[in-house]
Amino acid sequence: MNAHPNELADASATLHQAAQYIAMAGRFFIPIKEDDSHTNIDWDASKNWLIGNAIESPYGLIHVALDNSLLVLLICNDKHEPIAEYELVGKTRLEGFNWLNNQLWKLGLEIDEFEPELHYELEDHPVLHGAKFEMDRPKDYHELSSYRSNGHLVLKKVSDSFSDKSDVRIWPHHFDDGLIINLKRDHESVVSLISMGLAMPDVYYDQPYFYVNAWHRSGLEYNELPELKGKGFWHTKDWHGQVLLAKDIAANNDHDVQYRVTMDFLNAAIENARKMLS
Repeated sequence: MNAHPNELADASATLHQAAQYIAMAGRFFIPIKEDDSHTNIDWDASKNWLIGNAIESPYGLIHVALDNSLLVLLICNDKHEPIAEYELVGKTRLEGFNWLNNQLWKLGLEIDEFEPELHYELEDHPVLHGAKFEMDRPKDYHELSSYRSNGHLVLKKVSDSFSDKSDVRIWPHHFDDGLIINLKRDHESVVSLISMGLAMPDVYYDQPYFYVNAWHRSGLEYNELPELKGKGFWHTKDWHGQVLLAKDIAANNDHDVQYRVTMDFLNAAIENARKMLS
């Protein structure tokens, strides 16, 4: 990670808009799941791709994907081999949708009801009003890919220590790479859990950040917040959670140090969440 995380907001907002093609396809061509996971996204670190869930077609399983570094929309097979590609730079949201719609039709999918619609609202962006996708600072897209890969790696590392947990997935509404650890169940119902992830720049912070939240079915009191060592701090506006900003990870250029800073924060924040939930 390089030391300019607060310059990544524009590129991240553009990628967030482009990733919605994956969510649209998941919404219309994959059976609906109650937790909305049919629209979520995986990360392929070997290609720097955002990849949607598998869609059944007459030609086998396919995925809608986005090259995070180049802003290229793709359709690939189940081996992540490209079937079709479309460069989004210089194209409008509708042009990208029309290309996707045409490619899915060629692959034998029923597209009569497929529309460029979402079941949630996004932050306002020029692309939503007919502007073309732009890539003014290509290096920022590569930098964001590095954050995705590193974040995915550490979240999977944390996940390995728990048995009752979700997959590490990217959620298209908020565009965070998230993980849920279920701590206690009552029969099949979850009583308490810890959620964590890597968020992209948003209305709260102008740079990527790791977060750890605690949740209990009966609610939680936040009158006394456990101490956080190091660079982590408590976020208390609109939601309560423990946060580590990208600038405090990237302050040291040594990748091993960056990894330790991140893991130390996550481990300490998880322990704090356990204490709050006990």
